[in-house]
Amino acid sequence: VNDMDNASDAAVDNTKTKDDKFHFSEKDSITWHSKSFADLSAGTLYELLRLRAEIFVVEQDCAYQDCDDKDQDAIHFYGTLSLDDDDDNDDGQKTKTVVVAYARILAAGVSYDTPSIGRVLTSSIIRGKGKGHELMTRAIRCCEDNFGKGTMITISAQEHLEKYYKKLGFHRASESYLEDGIPHVKMEREDD
Repeated sequence: VNDMDNASDAAVDNTKTKDDKFHFSEKDSITWHSKSFADLSAGTLYELLRLRAEIFVVEQDCAYQDCDDKDQDAIHFYGTLSLDDDDDNDDGQKTKTVVVAYARILAAGVSYDTPSIGRVLTSSIIRGKGKGHELMTRAIRCCEDNFGKGTMITISAQEHLEKYYKKLGFHRASESYLEDGIPHVKMEREDD
C-alpha cells in the first residue's frame, strides 16, 4: 500500500458533517491517504464506515450489508480536510479534521478477476466542487501504483453515472443489473 500522506489519522472527526456546520472553500486542500485495514486507527475506521452508511444506507435509502468481509483486504483511499468549525472543539480548537471522500480498492480475485474500485463517495461538504473527479483520478493512480500501470480496473457503477465514468476511461462491460435495488453496470478501464 502506498501511503500518500504520512500524517496521523487518529484525529479524524466526522460526527457533525450532516448539519452543515463545516464550511468548505476552494482554498481548502484535501489531504489524501492510502492505508491498509491494519494501518487504520480505530477512530478512522469508524469514520469511514460511518460515512459509507450515511451516504449509501441513509442518503440513498438502501438497506444493505456494507461490511462484507472485504475491508480487511482492501486499500482504503480517503481524503480529509481541516475545516472551520462554528463551535469550539472540546480542546478549544476552531477546526476539525473530517473525512470528505472515500474509495475502497480491492486486489484482483477479491470481487473481480481484476483490481477494482468501489464504495466511492464524497461527503455533502465537497459535492459539486469537482472533488469526486479528483478522488477517482487519484484512486485510479493508487490502483496503478499498487497493481501496475496498465492493469485493467473494474467497477460496478450506478447506471446513471455511466457517462461520468466513461470520461475517466471506463467502458461498459455488462448489461444493466440490480445491486441492492439500484441499477448498476460493470465497467472496465485499461490504459494503453
